[in-house]
Amino acid sequence: MKNCLAIAALLISLRAIAFGDLVLSEILANEPGSRVLLEWIELYNNSPLQIDMGDYLLVENDDTLTIPPGSLIDAESYAVICRRLVPSDGSDCYEYHWGDSSGVWGDSPLENYQAYELGLTLSNGSGSVYLLTSAGFGIDHYIWNRSSSDGRSVERDDVADEMSSWHECYATEGSTPGKTNSLKPNEESNYFLEITPQAASLSGIEPAITISYAAPTGTRISLFVYDDTALKRVTLADKSDNPLGRIIWNLKDDNDHLLQPGLYFILFQAEDKINAQKSIPVVISP
Repeated sequence: MKNCLAIAALLISLRAIAFGDLVLSEILANEPGSRVLLEWIELYNNSPLQIDMGDYLLVENDDTLTIPPGSLIDAESYAVICRRLVPSDGSDCYEYHWGDSSGVWGDSPLENYQAYELGLTLSNGSGSVYLLTSAGFGIDHYIWNRSSSDGRSVERDDVADEMSSWHECYATEGSTPGKTNSLKPNEESNYFLEITPQAASLSGIEPAITISYAAPTGTRISLFVYDDTALKRVTLADKSDNPLGRIIWNLKDDNDHLLQPGLYFILFQAEDKINAQKSIPVVISP
């Protein structure tokens, strides 16, 4: 039964990745001090392709917000949807607080990510945000029933995991829009995973995919390959105590047979005081 539940949970995760992997990453509902017009929602694109957020909807409490077509988010990047992006008649705005205060978005290294204006009215004490496709299919959500600290956002633990938990931002500045989410102070965060190439051909001279990884000392590493039906086909590492490694996978299964062309997922698991998990899609072509 445990194995069935684990496979079902993984299948849900893989379906989410296959769909496009746009997720909620960070939310600021409790604006700093007495300032107003500063609510925002950060989204993250886990996919290797640019996404038009106009194909999605945001539902905050009972209000459905349509994201204008052409609101783009780059591959593996963040974008912010805020209540007031730039000043209107000298009013307070997102750019004044998280940009360079020029009144124009995109003219500073601080403003090196996409940000868009939408009529958000997030409640401090309790509320909800849902991310849906334009057809109404639910992708992601976050619900809160108490206010975060003044001027402090809430962040997802892992933007690659739709089921991950959330935490109040640990950064001294109170939030991390457009940047990697914060980790608890004094905890190592040097997890590294690189897979090259992410598309490999069986017709090559020596077809292979290289997986390089690094994690804090004492971490146990597992690497598995699943097909697109959530069936585990390959065990590359199973609770290895080597936190630094490089594996050359020859595209064969555990029975030493070459896998068929198709979509596969390399699942990286690191077990320590911070448990990390990431699933990366790879394509095997004829």
